[in-house]
This record gives sequence, structure tokens and C-alpha cells, in this order.
Amino acid sequence: MHFLRICYHTRSRSSFSKIAATSSIMKTIQVYQELKQKVKFFYQKLNLSKYEKTKGRKLAISILDTITLSIYRQASARATKKSLWNDFQKILNCSYKTLVVNMNKYAVLCLQILQCIFLSNRKNSHLIKHTDSTDIPVCLNKNAKYHQTMKTISSWGHSGKGLFYGLKLHLTSDLKRKILSISFSRGNTGDRSQFLKLNQNLNGIFVADAGSHGRPSGNFRGSNANVLDPVRLITDELSHPFARIEYTPFYFSSSKSNNSISSK
Repeated sequence: MHFLRICYHTRSRSSFSKIAATSSIMKTIQVYQELKQKVKFFYQKLNLSKYEKTKGRKLAISILDTITLSIYRQASARATKKSLWNDFQKILNCSYKTLVVNMNKYAVLCLQILQCIFLSNRKNSHLIKHTDSTDIPVCLNKNAKYHQTMKTISSWGHSGKGLFYGLKLHLTSDLKRKILSISFSRGNTGDRSQFLKLNQNLNGIFVADAGSHGRPSGNFRGSNANVLDPVRLITDELSHPFARIEYTPFYFSSSKSNNSISSK
């Protein structure tokens, strides 16, 4: 009798695991299809179908599916392409190598979609904009000497988290959290030079951290630039008991004025 109970519970657990796995797969496919509809909109607007093969054997994975899978992988925070292929191999019906080759080949088309989104965000952007940067380590510090994959575009840098070997991501967004521009640079690149590059064609009040301190060197939107000297800014987490008051520079750019403004 005891043996029968064990068998019953084991079978119940096995059935429950299969149901949970099936439910997870169905949810994954549903999220993928919803994302595919959004990608399809940009696919048609940018006329990316012109990159599809018209002669010879067709691609095992269409460009639309390749772009959707690439975005889905990042949205689901997957560490490797292998885990993505394991979930979709029955649907894709292709080898892992084919998936990787296609994702790397059409990554540049993802940049076109990204640029289209940035241009759309800029049309209705908020007056106040934020520029900041973060480190992107390409490997552990102990392995930097032997790293080869991104050696040509990486270097040693220092951030608030300490020493790292890799790249820097620079980003500008508005108060509504819409991304307006991004750029990548070596780990030892100063934030001030990237600040000028990111915001060259933007107007408004720019909030940056201490890395962009000081008046920008060179022409910031040509002669139509107003610069505010550093002032004290209270963080958004004002209600938090540990809210800090930071010494943050503001930059104000307007196409209607040439005068330089400075705080007293």
C-alpha cells in the first residue's frame, strides 16, 4: 500500500511538471508573437523586406523572426543564445549555428529600428533631459590580459564600482524616460566629449553628473548654446530618508538665444 502511494505521488509530480513546462512554453510563444507584431510595424515602415533573399535557397529564419528573436533575447534577460535556441528549436527547425549567424548578420537592421525609435521620441520629448553613463565590462579583470573578442574597442576604465576592462555606455533620456540617443566608447573615455556628441541636435535643459562638469569645450549646437554653471540638485527620491543633494551641472540649449547664462 505504501509503495502504491509513492508511485501515485511520483506520477502526480511528473504530471504537474509537464503541465507547468507546457504553460511556460505557451506563455513564451505568446510574448514572442506580441513582440513580433511590434517589430513587423517597423519592418514594413523601413522596408526591410528588400534585404530578404529573392534568389537561391530561402533563409531558414526570416529577417523578421531574426530581429524579433534578438530583441526577445534581450528583453527576457537571457545570458546566452543557446538558451533561446533551446526554447524555439522546434518552431525554428534550424541548427544553433544558423540562428547565431543570422542574429549577428542582421544586427545592423536592429540599429535602424533603434534609430527610428529615437527620432520618434525626439519629436515629443520633454524639456528636461538627463545624460549619464555606465560601465560595460567585457570580462573579469583577471582575464583582461587574455581577452581577444572585443580587444580593439575596449580599455581599462574606472567608475563608481571600481576598476573595469571594457566599454562605456552613454545615454540621454528625457523626464518621461524616453531614450533620445546612445553611444558606446572605450572605458577610459571622458564623459564630457560624449556629452557633446549625444546632445548635438537636441534642445532643452540638460542634467548631467560630475563627469560632465564644466562648460562644454567646442561648439554645443554652434553659437546657439546657453550654459548654466553647476548648481545643487536634490534627487528624485526626496521622500527617502537618505536622499542626497548632489552637485550637478546643468546645460541649457536653445535655438532662440545666443547669450550665456550662469548662476550666481
